Amino acid sequence: MIYRPDKNIHWDHDFQTRRPIPGFFQAASLAYDSVYDGYIREGKNRPGEEHCTFQYTTEGRGIFEHEGKIYECEPGMGYIFQACDPTTRHYYPPDGTEPWATIHIAFTGEYAIELAKQLIKHRGPMFYLPKTHSYIKQLFQYEHISNSFISARVSHRLINELFMALMESSEEQEINEELERQIQDVKQYVKDNLTNNVTVNEIARKFGMAREKLSRSFKAMTGGTLSDFIIRKKVLLACRLLKETDYSLREISNRLGIVSQSQFTRFFKKELQVTPREFRSIGHMPEF
Repeated sequence: MIYRPDKNIHWDHDFQTRRPIPGFFQAASLAYDSVYDGYIREGKNRPGEEHCTFQYTTEGRGIFEHEGKIYECEPGMGYIFQACDPTTRHYYPPDGTEPWATIHIAFTGEYAIELAKQLIKHRGPMFYLPKTHSYIKQLFQYEHISNSFISARVSHRLINELFMALMESSEEQEINEELERQIQDVKQYVKDNLTNNVTVNEIARKFGMAREKLSRSFKAMTGGTLSDFIIRKKVLLACRLLKETDYSLREISNRLGIVSQSQFTRFFKKELQVTPREFRSIGHMPEF
């Protein structure tokens, strides 16, 4: 381990590629270190350093800035950048309380650098990879190597697999973002149609999804079932109508799309353990 006031280098390898092929992906270095208060690296102070780096947080928290945007780098988050890019800098956060530990791999090669630039341009610099990801595990396997000489094939593969992992992460993020938008639309549809007898089957048809897929997706994104969400929203609407209007129980049940007053009473009591009449007299609005 190499120590300096703002940084501990746990291990560091400068790769020497045997018979490198010009333009191909080429791993330049791989290191694992922890930084502390006062640490900062700025692209504007690194002219001529053309290589790119992927830096991945394993513990603690750091800050990465790129083209005026500020990104929090927590465990599982990594970012890619060109060392000499004057719009970038990364540093230990002013409010940090523990070391910011990262593993980072630098690479060169005309094609690799251009590919990194295009990836940043179209997908942004930030990527999420779980600590259990095969690529992260692979990087840590280099900790105890005794010889930093690697073949052109291994060097190329190491960086090629990095790009594959980042593309996979980006595509998964896009899918999750689209799914999140769909679930938000589903929630809004439920809220807008509480006075109708809205059901999971109807919602699935409305959004062109299989019922099973919709149910799985909703639970994955929210932690609860769509059926329970519909029930909670109907209960909240019933509570508001009971407290804020003088509608009869029959009128409220009709507004909720519930067939009869007796069915409404059973539904309401099952959820809140009081009858609608008791709630109207003494109940308080639920917080779910």
